[in-house]
Amino acid sequence: MYLIERDDRGNWTQSDKWSACEDRCGFGAALALSGNRAVIGAVRGLADGQHSGTAYLYEYGQEGWRQTAVLSPSDGGDGLSFGSAVALGDDRVLVGARLDDDNGRFAGAVYRYEYDGIQWTEVGKLLGSDGAEFDQIGAQTSVALMGNTALLGAYGHQHSDGEEASGGAVYLHDLSTQPRPSIGIVAGGALTSPAGALVNSPDSAGQAQFALMSRLSGTDTIPRSTLRFSLNKGGFEFRSTDSVWLYSTGTSARLVGKGVVNGGGRFEYAVSLTSGRRGDSAPDSLRIQIWDEAHSGQKVYDNQPGDPKNHPATAPIDQGATVIHASRIKDRPGN
Repeated sequence: MYLIERDDRGNWTQSDKWSACEDRCGFGAALALSGNRAVIGAVRGLADGQHSGTAYLYEYGQEGWRQTAVLSPSDGGDGLSFGSAVALGDDRVLVGARLDDDNGRFAGAVYRYEYDGIQWTEVGKLLGSDGAEFDQIGAQTSVALMGNTALLGAYGHQHSDGEEASGGAVYLHDLSTQPRPSIGIVAGGALTSPAGALVNSPDSAGQAQFALMSRLSGTDTIPRSTLRFSLNKGGFEFRSTDSVWLYSTGTSARLVGKGVVNGGGRFEYAVSLTSGRRGDSAPDSLRIQIWDEAHSGQKVYDNQPGDPKNHPATAPIDQGATVIHASRIKDRPGN
């Protein structure tokens, strides 16, 4: 893909060339630009060992454009053509998969992703209310997004109008009314807090205790959560006061919210968890990150201090366990 920018004199020139995946992955099949973000579809991109398609997110910052995320469908398979159309809005991305078969062979679908300030996550899947095989919802440039309104084109849809048959349809989805999966998390126990985790006292390594309960029903917009975290050696205790965001893939989860340290201040937190599956020798793991909201978001605590901000949980839980439940639902069909 070629990046063309306009200079101060109004001249358009090529400033960069992007290529993010293996040969013949279809990178650039669809693209969208909004503010300082861009999303690019690769319809034959490799995800989970299959050529189901991928989508790449880029953001523009002080160091120019850089890739920040790679999206892939949670239920992908070979030949899905995920990335055939894309749309981008405020902290929301839609990605078409024109050969999805939930409504029949090649009926198509559009996946919803949202950004919680740390990471993008799949939160739903949009279908046609009367979708059928060969509709190919989400093909080419047939996805548009403005605010909470999404339009999905299905150029292959066939319907009857009196005695004549005609082709094509557009489905409208109001994203503000779409249900979310129900999620429940219970976690508690102890973990080893490494040196450098507590920023203002980097030598305060030792055992830390945590207790977490969080729930988000299909009709809720904000999770109900309680989090307590304490590191005795550093005299550090965090308690949550508000929840902002919760999502789960079934074996992993992330919770974002606000709270207080040692009873005061204004702090933001993010907790990432993974729950080991039966037959999997990997232990349950937890990562907790805390930032000082009153001081420009300076990092206060991170038990994986050397990892990037959006890196998943890899720190093992020494005592205790995590239990994650997430029901998968499809979004309500559009009109």
